[in-house]
Amino acid sequence: MPGNLYQMDPQSVAEKAVSVIGFGFDLCRDVRLSACLPGPSGSRLIELDSAATRDLVFPDGVVVKDVPNSIKYDKGERTRFRSDVLSFSQMSEKFNRDLSLSGKIPSGLFNAMFEFKGCWQKDACAAKGLAYDGWFLTLYNVELERTNITLSERVKQEVPTTWDPAAIAEFIEKYGTHVVVGVKMGGEHYIPGQLHQGVLAGSMRPPVVTCSKNNDIMNIYIRRGGIDFGQSHSQWLSTISQSPNVISMSLVPITSLLSCARGNGFLSHAVNLYLRYKPPIEELHVFLEFQIPRQWAPVYSDLPLGLKHRKQSSPSLQFTFMGPKLYVNTARVSFRSTQFYLRHFF
Repeated sequence: MPGNLYQMDPQSVAEKAVSVIGFGFDLCRDVRLSACLPGPSGSRLIELDSAATRDLVFPDGVVVKDVPNSIKYDKGERTRFRSDVLSFSQMSEKFNRDLSLSGKIPSGLFNAMFEFKGCWQKDACAAKGLAYDGWFLTLYNVELERTNITLSERVKQEVPTTWDPAAIAEFIEKYGTHVVVGVKMGGEHYIPGQLHQGVLAGSMRPPVVTCSKNNDIMNIYIRRGGIDFGQSHSQWLSTISQSPNVISMSLVPITSLLSCARGNGFLSHAVNLYLRYKPPIEELHVFLEFQIPRQWAPVYSDLPLGLKHRKQSSPSLQFTFMGPKLYVNTARVSFRSTQFYLRHFF
């Protein structure tokens, strides 16, 4: 089967890889150059010295001009890796380390490989064990120096300073949850496996190169990068340099760059909820609305001591709980007028 339908030439890929350094990224999404989110007016989310630049020379004579000196390049390597059968949390933690992150909450890359789409607690209960076996060819790494990474002032000014679900959701949708500080370009060919109810089965997800089924074990071979037309592994390897793709990233949480900014606590709480429960990004503001603490009973010592006159909400009397209401005319009249009216009536 054909794999990559939209392939870029090595020059365009290298330029794109350099340009996304400093962009935002939503950790709930799979790693893609097209998924990186630019800052205001297409700029980076972090401050870089644009005056000090030089040209970067990539493999096959590809040259990217005017690259900031703080963005480095180095050659990659070819590795073959076969993991042990790990628990959901252990495998998620390993994938996070590959992204330069900590914690066990699964990333979009992890979910994409094993085809998890729901709340991670439910996915963790369903998956008894996870493993993968693959070849990973990194042509080159583009990475930012980790010293003194500073978020742009324009981005800081857009951080909501109060718990405003609509504004916080808009910020996350616009800039993501993390900042891209490194990308690995190349290709990968791997076989993911999921132990479910005692059977190790491959995740069924395109692009599929080879599918073999033997009793209850199914193997799905998946490729990323290169020109994939269902050819052999060695033939596919020779095409990676012609059309490399991003196979991994290095990320830094946006909130870690907002330690002294107003509203960082609200944004951190919202990001943690978003990554944990993974609601659709277009429904995030509705999801956050329901995270506001609500009090359905008075808090201890919240009511003042003594009598408190409660203003009647409506001028009516109700003698039984479900009975009809007797509405009262609250217009003031003198006693003599009332006495005259009653005598005339009777």
